[in-house]
Amino acid sequence: MQARYVWHTPLEPTSGTVTHVNRSVSRAGTPRRKSGKKLNNLNFYKENLKDSQTDRILRPLFLATLTTNVIFITLSVALSLASLLFTGTTLTALPAAIAQTYLVINGASIASDGVIIGAIPLLPVTIVVAVTAVGVYRQVRERASLRQLYILLALTVGIPFLLTVTAALMLLDAAQVFSVVPPPWTAYVRVVIVHLVAFGLGLGPRLWKALLAHWGLPGFLLPAAAVALRLLATWSGIGLVFVVILLIANWQSVTSPLGAVLLLILYAPNAALAGSWILLGGDYRFGESSWSLFSVDSVPLPAHPWLTAVPGTVHPAAWLLIGLMAIATAVVLRSEPTYGLVAAVFTAVDTAVLIVISSGSVGVYGYVGPTWWLVVILTAVWPAVIGAVAMAIEKIRPQPPTVTVADTADGSNVMEENLDESSGAGIGDGNPAPSNPGSTED
Repeated sequence: MQARYVWHTPLEPTSGTVTHVNRSVSRAGTPRRKSGKKLNNLNFYKENLKDSQTDRILRPLFLATLTTNVIFITLSVALSLASLLFTGTTLTALPAAIAQTYLVINGASIASDGVIIGAIPLLPVTIVVAVTAVGVYRQVRERASLRQLYILLALTVGIPFLLTVTAALMLLDAAQVFSVVPPPWTAYVRVVIVHLVAFGLGLGPRLWKALLAHWGLPGFLLPAAAVALRLLATWSGIGLVFVVILLIANWQSVTSPLGAVLLLILYAPNAALAGSWILLGGDYRFGESSWSLFSVDSVPLPAHPWLTAVPGTVHPAAWLLIGLMAIATAVVLRSEPTYGLVAAVFTAVDTAVLIVISSGSVGVYGYVGPTWWLVVILTAVWPAVIGAVAMAIEKIRPQPPTVTVADTADGSNVMEENLDESSGAGIGDGNPAPSNPGSTED
């Protein structure tokens, strides 16, 4: 039997193992008095009150969260220094480079000379989310209290937000010498969203199950959310393969192979999302250009290796590739079709979050990303429709007879076959057999 989390309160003893949810604690955090028992162990309560002071909870959580962010700062310094040395830029620009690098790896847009770069590479953001989620999970994998979760949430989101403000101030100071400006307000929104996602993933399914029970929410939300994540991962994998095939078919020589390889790696998640959205029936836009399975409206594009995958024309039968996503969705939902409708809501929300993080303006080209409302609707329609069809097929499919074991009066087991009365199956003429085959009636 799987253990669940216990919501430890200041007046409750805590242990090093995960125990069952203690029903004797009210939502206010005070123990409920049980009949016939008095809470008179004052020394115990004084000790627990002393241990539950905010600083005692805050210190280890703060150090753990700070350590994770120090890793990101160190990574920003290393990448910035390497880029300056590689390009031969003066080290005077190091603070500005560190600030912009930190913003990019945390999903924030950057600006320079009034030109906003909103479509940032998602690979560094993915790494930041993964590392942050692992750090959160290490803090809550054994036990957690609601107070600890609230503090951990504030630290997980608050420290990167303050570091983003610091990076903006560094860019504001560097703007007097270099052509850089502080990021737009959307940068702060993105940083908050990225670390909220990391916090949610870091809690893990076991703690989410306990939280849903604590809040009185239905338990099927957790497996439905897991199905939505599997759908997004499957779609993205198919989308990446699709774009890579187009890239190989339309590859052109580049002047800087090393730079091309670096851009291909950094923007690989972006290409996977763009390919999946196109295969689902949506589109992807790069300024005035737009690409879908039905049409291509292309204009001169910048020298980016992934953009060489854009074909000049669309094959008339290209729309049949939508069937790949239908098959993939059916495969993911084959064992859990009942979650299709609820998973549709999660896929729509997750897709909206991905669009906010990955899309944005790119200099003079304008908006880069999908038609957001169309893609959000499509990512919800596919699992909803296929899940509903699978449930309908499941209901009309004839069910096989079930066999159960029943105990007789003498302790022996007999097999009872539950057959449909409409099938006409039975024993003899359909009359029940006597309870004692060896006896006869007069």
